[in-house]
Amino acid sequence: MINLEFCNKYGEEERREIVHEFADLNLRNRKKVDDLDAWCEDYLGKIDSKFKSYRAVVEATPDELERIKDSLDKKTYIQLITDKLYDDVIDDDGNRIMESPGSLYKKRGNSYVIDTLYKNMRPEAKKLLLKMLDTRVCPYCNRNYVFSRENVTTCQLDHFYSKSRYTILAASFYNLIPCCSTCNMKKKDAIFKINPHDTSNKTDDILRFSYDISNADYLVNSDSIDVKAESLDSRYADQLSVLELNDIYKMHNIDVHDVLVKRKIFSEQYIDMLRHAFPGVFQTTTSVEELLYGITLIDNEMGKRPLTKLIRDVMKQI
Repeated sequence: MINLEFCNKYGEEERREIVHEFADLNLRNRKKVDDLDAWCEDYLGKIDSKFKSYRAVVEATPDELERIKDSLDKKTYIQLITDKLYDDVIDDDGNRIMESPGSLYKKRGNSYVIDTLYKNMRPEAKKLLLKMLDTRVCPYCNRNYVFSRENVTTCQLDHFYSKSRYTILAASFYNLIPCCSTCNMKKKDAIFKINPHDTSNKTDDILRFSYDISNADYLVNSDSIDVKAESLDSRYADQLSVLELNDIYKMHNIDVHDVLVKRKIFSEQYIDMLRHAFPGVFQTTTSVEELLYGITLIDNEMGKRPLTKLIRDVMKQI
């Protein structure tokens, strides 16, 4: 899991303003927002006064989204809302005691929040979202490019908290994760515990790659190299399993092979020589290594190039 650049690039106040603008663009002139406000005040507001309006849900931070999710998971009256997402809740006398987000706004059986605010998100809102998140590589696998520029989008938007179970969060800014189609397909409705938007979780504390060598011919035979992905955080273990990253990364033994060969060829002395030979190009030996290995060695920029986490860990092991 790689943190999204958005939280590294902008300060807290800037992020708040950007998310507020996103909400403005997507919610303006929407006919059902007043109904959503009423639902939030009646049900979420009783749990936490901060969430008395739907806008507050759209702008909720990763920590706040988790609070909402945990509240909806509790086996209390609120559970009726999530269990009957597309039906009204009826009491023992047959009286309707509440309308869920699904039934209140359903059109042909689907939710207003999903069908209108998410699937038909205002183009300018989606454009702002993708521009500000500026995701280059899938944060779930760190393998595939997911560029989004102007009218060209190569990413899919995953709902960190499933839109089918947590419908009210379907159009929340921090619940939307630009990712590759492979990870989105594998994740489906699985609930992950570490949000790429939450930079309090450092990638190096969550995941570590390593390799074993089974034969002395590893410099000419990549099949002699076995790549391993290890979860360092119990919260990440399920995510590693769901995405099948351990199996997938075993296929990147050729990339590990390339790193081992380069480390054999390009000694520290050679790298230092290149830095001094091209002072206008290389400011440090680190910048030489970044060019040689095609990655960034800056901790909070692992999401800029594919396989950066893998290659960095291999270099550390060497």
